[in-house]
Amino acid sequence: MYAVEVGARGITAKSLYNLLKDLGLSRTNINSFLERTSKAALVGSFQIWLGRERNLDSGVREGGRKICPPVDLNGENGANTDLKCPTCGKNYKRRAWYIKHLKTHNGVEARQSLVSSSIITSDRVDPHVSHGEPLTGNHQESINIRTRLSIPNMKQSTWKVHDDNLAVLLEHPGSKQELNSQVETFQNTVYDYFNEQYPPRNHYARKNKENSFKIKMRKKKRELIKNLRIAKALGDNHLSHQLARALRSILKLIQGISAQTAEYRGNFDRAKQEVDFDKNPFEYSKTIFKKERGQLLLTNDQIYDHFKSTYEVPKSVRLYTDPNEQKPEIPHIDFHGIPPTLDEISSHIKRKSSKSAPGPDGIPYIVFKKCPSVRKHLLNIYGKIWSRKQIPECFGKAIFVLIPKKDRVTDPKDTRPMALTNTISKIFFSVLQTRMTRFMLSNKYFRPNHQKGFLPGISGCLEHNTLLSESLKDARKSERQITVCWIDLENAFGSIQHELMLFALRWYNFPPLVSDMIASYYSKLKFSIITKEGPSKSLSYNVGLFQGCCLSPIVFNIIINILVDKLISNEKKWGYRFKFNNKYTESILAFADDLAILTRLPKHCQVLLDEVDKFCEWTDGLRTKPSKCHCLCLGRRNTRYTSYDPGLSIGGQCVSTVTENAPFKFLGRKIDNIGRTPSLEGIVDSFLNDLNKVDSQQISNVKKAWIYDNYLTSRLNWPFLVYDFSKTLLSKLDAGVIKMLKLWLGLALTADSSALFRDRNSFGMNLKRPSELYKHLRVSKRHILGKSHDDVVTSLPKDNDAPELESRLQFHKQFMIGAQNNRVGLGSSRKVQDTDILKSFIRQDENDKYKIHAMSLEMQNEWLDMGDFCIPLALKWRTLIHDWSPALLKFYLNAFQMTLPDQSNLVRWGKGTEKTCYICGKAVGTAKHLLVGCKVLLDSGQYSRRHDRVLEIIRFVREGTRAIKSSVKPYSILKAASDWTIMMDTYEKQYKIPEDICASASRPDIFSIFAYFKARCDDRAYGALGNQHPQRPCHQGQ
Repeated sequence: MYAVEVGARGITAKSLYNLLKDLGLSRTNINSFLERTSKAALVGSFQIWLGRERNLDSGVREGGRKICPPVDLNGENGANTDLKCPTCGKNYKRRAWYIKHLKTHNGVEARQSLVSSSIITSDRVDPHVSHGEPLTGNHQESINIRTRLSIPNMKQSTWKVHDDNLAVLLEHPGSKQELNSQVETFQNTVYDYFNEQYPPRNHYARKNKENSFKIKMRKKKRELIKNLRIAKALGDNHLSHQLARALRSILKLIQGISAQTAEYRGNFDRAKQEVDFDKNPFEYSKTIFKKERGQLLLTNDQIYDHFKSTYEVPKSVRLYTDPNEQKPEIPHIDFHGIPPTLDEISSHIKRKSSKSAPGPDGIPYIVFKKCPSVRKHLLNIYGKIWSRKQIPECFGKAIFVLIPKKDRVTDPKDTRPMALTNTISKIFFSVLQTRMTRFMLSNKYFRPNHQKGFLPGISGCLEHNTLLSESLKDARKSERQITVCWIDLENAFGSIQHELMLFALRWYNFPPLVSDMIASYYSKLKFSIITKEGPSKSLSYNVGLFQGCCLSPIVFNIIINILVDKLISNEKKWGYRFKFNNKYTESILAFADDLAILTRLPKHCQVLLDEVDKFCEWTDGLRTKPSKCHCLCLGRRNTRYTSYDPGLSIGGQCVSTVTENAPFKFLGRKIDNIGRTPSLEGIVDSFLNDLNKVDSQQISNVKKAWIYDNYLTSRLNWPFLVYDFSKTLLSKLDAGVIKMLKLWLGLALTADSSALFRDRNSFGMNLKRPSELYKHLRVSKRHILGKSHDDVVTSLPKDNDAPELESRLQFHKQFMIGAQNNRVGLGSSRKVQDTDILKSFIRQDENDKYKIHAMSLEMQNEWLDMGDFCIPLALKWRTLIHDWSPALLKFYLNAFQMTLPDQSNLVRWGKGTEKTCYICGKAVGTAKHLLVGCKVLLDSGQYSRRHDRVLEIIRFVREGTRAIKSSVKPYSILKAASDWTIMMDTYEKQYKIPEDICASASRPDIFSIFAYFKARCDDRAYGALGNQHPQRPCHQGQ
């Protein structure tokens, strides 16, 4: 027997799942069935609820009873709101239909205004626009820049066709061609093919066509004003009065037209934002918080002259000698010198972002990801490059996009030139960069304790920040001496001599294969600058490394590693010593060109600063920038522990100290004048302002909640990782988030806020709570630091709750996971990381707190008893955004929390005086009574309408038709017999359960029986809140 319940709030009993499973349905079909059944019951109850808010006098009374008319759910609060298309004038009653119509509209004006195209998206720069004349020089001398291919989203089958076509086009005797010609032919073939298939679209700006009638009225207004002046000059009062009255009518008409135009534009902008969100929610979320780039207040000649004088200089011919230190040992692991393999190329391409802007070739990564034949051709090209040790000329061509460092840039030095190279070259140098990094790490040339920049598997920013903050905290607590100095290098990447780079490769024993290819590459570097005016004449890049090239980070690290080795050889345990474990920190903390020196005494720090000056002088290119160097020194001065100026100098200038009003920022973390974190109120206020920005968007409230849960909370990840937030600040964040979420989702102010954050098994929305997110990220931080290669970092103090969580983790791994240590048994083992287990513990503790709080509530604790026999609704974002209306979601959340504005709640909240139901006038007017217990609604058939909605989901094969046969025949209890009898309970025809089968006075909605086995399926569509109807104890409400 299956006693199946489908409640009025859409909550179904677990026995329904068991019935469908025994009937042989798959899990996907069962979930779909449950979702449709739950929504049918919920919508039926929602219509009943809306019926009590509508004009109840429009119903028909028979015998003193009121029969409520059926309610049609069209929008918010059931109201019909017609939306008019601004192009064709067609009216729509549902917003979803209106937006869908705008998406597929054939009108040119609507399509052009809805299609959004941007040159710069997020932080990625796409310079492929229609350019004008070059900045300086002839256009023939500039680099040939192609427009980026506009390849749409396609199915895999379409990509397979393109791949087959390219395989035919790329078949040619490449071995007989010169390398440069082969690469050029390859790029031209791929680009021309896709450019012909998908030609670039011309996006025209939408013309602001003013209403022609409005133009006529304005012209008439001017004529009336002119005539009115003439009439007043002539003294004709009668004519003046008539002209003035006509003028007032014209002005009123123009004002009405302006208001109508503003309303039209508002509706159009609102619809456009809805379309943009549906197209790509993450990109739409980025546009909300996108900061405006600074302005380049520079002339084209200023930009061109600066880059020409900086980079197009005679190449250095200096022969670098040993930098007065011990030469590295001979490598015990040789460089991986075989040509790139197909798997290696494919793995690097897979990790690239498809939205990255290509270089002058205009070919995005998506072509190489989707076309295997193109990757195979790349393998042939890379093999020739590897064997000949020569880089094609097109690999060295790049376009520079200038990124302003300030809001108003008046000096070219305040720009960051980002180099965009050809996609085929970026893939090749990604492979080479990975092999070079592996060579340096495997031979222990890189020291991960000191240099943590651009190294795989190392969270350099987090480790350096944590070590530095804990050192300063320990020094303040124990009142010990500590000195920190941060060094800034001026134009670090752009001032590296190419001869210095080749010397560094030889210094660390790289084979001639690598040095020859890199020397060939840097001898062919050319770039062209992109501004609003277009591309400049090409310039030679004779000094420096491209910012944006895949090879530049590893090459720069190798050069800086010479400095790190030199500083390490001079220092003798000059780092800070912790009091709790007596371990010394490293004196040099490096992340690429961001250097920090951490010592106990200022004199030791000054010795290392002098070594930095000597190294910069030896490189003949690198220079320190004293104006941006800062220091912090804590110690006793006149029997008082405080910060003071240690008198450090670098580059012949004094190093400024960190002041109280201007904290210093190192690798994303701010430090004040005494080594503490500045006030975090600004981070909290900034996040709450971001919530207000989301609230101001013209999209539905459910989509605003999606932006908060999926995008906005990610902006808290880094502050939660590096800063220690107090409970007061976390409570302030929670309060602001709860206020907005209740507003967006329609949850009553008096409702328990745990409904927003509980998991779905506890009948919640499973949204992210800032305080819980902070705990999760602290666990992630401990896990990251625990896997560090630095022993000092792994021994740093942990949070107070860490021992308890770790003991629970050990118990879980030993008894829950460790119990199964072989392949014997059913199923398969899953690899679960420790952080996921610890986060599940935190989630479980938070849910326990919600349950304990709910036990103290008088009305909003019903969900505690439902989990044992009910299946929670799968509240997916796709369903909430595209399937449910905002009013339906509002009804569901408040009905579950017993916070619907019924008669009893209105009296409780001080907004009403009468508790009794105004439909039947007898019982207390609660939501429970209205949805399942009102005799008037029962007799009028309102509950049966909800019952019929549920039964419509169950569809049988009609007599005389054939069911679609499936090749798979799952097990089903229906196959146990062929003489099934199905009886259904309706008002027209009632039945009684046979006494020889079961002695029962109940009347299920559906009763199935076959005589031989005497088996029975009992399918009940229970009503309302899981309660039996009081007026009809023998019939379960729907």
